[in-house]
Amino acid sequence: MAFRKIIDSVPAFYEPFLPQVFQTMIPPEPFSDCLNCPMISASRSEMNDNLSKPFAPDTKCCTFNPRIPNYMAGAILSDTDPAMEEGRRRIAARIEAGEGIFPNGVYPTPRYHQLYLEKSREEFGKSRELLCPFFQEGRYNCTVWKYREAICAIWFCKHLAGTGGREFWNAVTDYMKFMQESLINVSAYMCGLEPVDPYGEGGRPAYSEPADPDEAAAKYLELWKDWAGHETEYYIKCHEIVTGLEDEYIMRIQEKGAPLAHKIESIANEIIKVPDYLMLNKKLVDDGGDGYYRVEIRNYIEVLQKWIIWSFRLPRDILDLFDGTRKTSLVVQQILESQRIRIEPEILIALYRHGVLTVEKLDIE
Repeated sequence: MAFRKIIDSVPAFYEPFLPQVFQTMIPPEPFSDCLNCPMISASRSEMNDNLSKPFAPDTKCCTFNPRIPNYMAGAILSDTDPAMEEGRRRIAARIEAGEGIFPNGVYPTPRYHQLYLEKSREEFGKSRELLCPFFQEGRYNCTVWKYREAICAIWFCKHLAGTGGREFWNAVTDYMKFMQESLINVSAYMCGLEPVDPYGEGGRPAYSEPADPDEAAAKYLELWKDWAGHETEYYIKCHEIVTGLEDEYIMRIQEKGAPLAHKIESIANEIIKVPDYLMLNKKLVDDGGDGYYRVEIRNYIEVLQKWIIWSFRLPRDILDLFDGTRKTSLVVQQILESQRIRIEPEILIALYRHGVLTVEKLDIE
């Protein structure tokens, strides 16, 4: 597990728009694996048997409807890659049906939004009623993965660096949302439209559609102006505008987001630090009597508002070497020389950030 750049975790589309901090090297998130999800139960009937696997195998964590920005919708509609065919079809169907179609992009319908507010805490990862409209059965579930939005791109259910890791990715998400909103705004304004938010996000008041059909139709025309009936062309135009932005304009957006970028840098620098002296916290391990310790790791899942606990085994003779009397680097070197086992930095970060290895106050000169 080698360190990787932050930018490797976001859609490649955003590479020209992100500041230098996204080139920072960080630990990977090996406990989160979309293709081989460690959070899904073997079957729905077994979901309550293993509390470390709270998601259903036929929904995974895809019980969330992303807000696809206008320029991303245009990217999907413009992409002729055969792998994007189903995604294109589904976006086109949403436009044809007029479901969740706004100058901002393709958003959840009001019905879905209300269902999510009511059911996500208890039913996230379980309810097929909340299943993402861009989800498909099979190994590769997301039909718009190449152009996924910020939350789908960098939501990790488990964090190698524990609470610090969760704070870090929340900071990255905040920056990505800022960039999304900035690009939504510029493309909509350049097309002569006013961005609105149907659910009061992005710093805008909530957009409400009148119940009366005639009033709703009039408001739709007011919202879309000359683009009414040409929504597909509008989204494609937004994509063309965003991909054609000059470097100077992108730099101005980055300048506005500098405080958010600084927060990412600050947390990234903090979570990779490991103290010079570490010792095993025996309160957090169980001796199995077979030469291994059973280690429990806890992660807080915000959308579920609960802690997920899972366990694994680690060799006792390795963990016991961390006794707080020698520098961590020397212990790692001894393990490599005596047992031919390389303890990578991210392993130390995980064990330290989850409290398995801790700091003891020692009088060391």
